[in-house]
Amino acid sequence: MAFVGSAVFGGKDLGRVQKNVRIQSMGAYMVSPGIQIGKPKTQIGKPKTNIGGGSTSTEVEQQAKKQRPKPKYKTDADEIPMYKVILLGDEGYDEVHVTTQLMKIIPKFTSDEASRVFREAQNTGSSIVCVVNKEHAEFYAQQLRRQEIFVVVEEDK
Repeated sequence: MAFVGSAVFGGKDLGRVQKNVRIQSMGAYMVSPGIQIGKPKTQIGKPKTNIGGGSTSTEVEQQAKKQRPKPKYKTDADEIPMYKVILLGDEGYDEVHVTTQLMKIIPKFTSDEASRVFREAQNTGSSIVCVVNKEHAEFYAQQLRRQEIFVVVEEDK
């Protein structure tokens, strides 16, 4: 007696049975001599995707993608209101003091920019120092006021 697949056969039929039996990995099982049952064609799991370009997604997934609204991306300008820090002109200012304090308090502010802002404020009465978000604008204004430099914070429209 020998085991072939899941059936037990006598020694004399073994030669004929071996010819009729396919290997299990090829897709058939032997139940009795001459009768074969195929593997089920359905598989449980995720659908296979085609690496060459497209994917084999179901029709329901495709409809769901079409019906889903596209999200609107917000930019920083859309959600954060900006504020202007305005230097007010005053005859009592010392140009060296104002320019050095502007360069210390406001990052990336050069001496040329500080001098230009100071002269504009003295000539016209006010000059925009920078336009930033509210938190930064209030911080810069507070630091400049501590140095006795008059500034105003206004919302940029």
